[in-house]
Amino acid sequence: MLRASEGPVTEFRHRAVTWRAIARAWPGWDLRWTYDGPADPRRRLGLDPAEVRERDRKVYPAPSLGPDDEEFLERDPLVTAVTVGDRRRHLLAAIDDHPVTEGPALLDRPADAHDHGRCTVAAGAGVHLDPVRRRVGWWTMSAAAEAAEMGARRPGWTVECRQDRWEEHARAAPGLLLPPRVNPEQALAELREDAVECTGRRGPRSPGGRRHFRHTP
Repeated sequence: MLRASEGPVTEFRHRAVTWRAIARAWPGWDLRWTYDGPADPRRRLGLDPAEVRERDRKVYPAPSLGPDDEEFLERDPLVTAVTVGDRRRHLLAAIDDHPVTEGPALLDRPADAHDHGRCTVAAGAGVHLDPVRRRVGWWTMSAAAEAAEMGARRPGWTVECRQDRWEEHARAAPGLLLPPRVNPEQALAELREDAVECTGRRGPRSPGGRRHFRHTP
């Protein structure tokens, strides 16, 4: 089980290729992402997940973004997409808690937020609110505190964690969530470039043609 709060595996453009690279490094292993943070491995081991819960933890709502908040809309946007029904779409800065943690308050909060129309950026998380059917579907490429207990925050509603399946959000909000198409080859090349940069410098090629990387202090 693994998770990260930043890096290629949490980015829309690099998520798939990074996950495949991890799978190749662990052949024959069952890899799982811990959407519920440290509570997931504790549950897996038969331990009480409550031990890592912050019951008195304050929720910090992510601020809504306006049309001029360009610093959040760069190459790897720090945004969470929020859609309400089939009409409204808002962007929240992905710098605080996932908006699903706000519970019922989230339904009213976007009323005064800027409506961005269609979401065409590569969001790293999202939530869809269906007030008519009283359903909430949320997803993330990182993790959310108490992810397994979000249903308790909305009594009378159906709350579904879609893990990183943003496509289900797109189907629930037709035409509102339209992230850019990912070029797998380009994403893989960028991942390799990042690996080279992180390891310091290129090492010599092995007899099989593969290049080893050595860390340079």
